[in-house]
Amino acid sequence: MNTPIRFGVIGAIGRGAGHLRAINVHQDAKLTALCDLKEEQLTERAQELDVLAFADAEEMMDSGEVDA
Repeated sequence: MNTPIRFGVIGAIGRGAGHLRAINVHQDAKLTALCDLKEEQLTERAQELDVLAFADAEEMMDSGEVDA
């Protein structure tokens, strides 16, 4: 069994939102984090998807929670 690639999506409330479903349905991918400047909407979406929320992309990438 392959270990899924952990994805974080930057711009998750805007343009990046279209990638969320594609990541979640792929067997070798796992959505683990969202990043956006729209913090209120970001927090809601992250809670819905049970993933981490970040307002800073660099912080998300340095968190150790995402591979891509």
